[in-house]
Amino acid sequence: HSSPSDGHRLPPGVRVLDLAEDMVQEHLGQYADHEHEPFTALNTAMIEDTICLHIAKGVTIDQPIHLQHVTVPQDQAIVTNPRILVVSDESSQVTIVEDYISSGGGHYFTNAVTEFVVGPNAMATHYMLNHESLQAFNISTLQIQQMRNSRFTSHSVLFGGAIVRNNINAVLAGEGCDSLLNGLYVPSGDQVVDN
Repeated sequence: HSSPSDGHRLPPGVRVLDLAEDMVQEHLGQYADHEHEPFTALNTAMIEDTICLHIAKGVTIDQPIHLQHVTVPQDQAIVTNPRILVVSDESSQVTIVEDYISSGGGHYFTNAVTEFVVGPNAMATHYMLNHESLQAFNISTLQIQQMRNSRFTSHSVLFGGAIVRNNINAVLAGEGCDSLLNGLYVPSGDQVVDN
């Protein structure tokens, strides 16, 4: 289950978009490669657990928006396909925290795709936190589309999972873009973490 952690009190200038809205249709699935990447294709085909956020032009969001994905292990292995779209308009500023946790141990597969559209002169910061079950499998794809003079910063912090693969694709689609991609991962035992 994915949801904004404080969805009833999103700050002014932030909207949660419905899948049928024109802006979602314009951007969702237009950047992450579902034709050549099989796990992105699976996520796109199974799209249902989706959060779409729009940050309005010129708006600065001072507090991070925390998106928490909680997996509740079942008696049998399960698969989840969370999908996040963030459209950050011109000259806006936002920080998104994408947090993957488990309410217990158990085997399951999380296949997440996040698409960021960072408008001209906009600044977006992204944190991806993974502290899932040590029996879980997690494949995540972060696709970034940056417009002119935009700035994007990513911090991936990976602790959980038996096998974790973290894909990051940044497209600098204009002059003056700046991207900073940081990662911290601390595997132990038999854990495999692939960035």
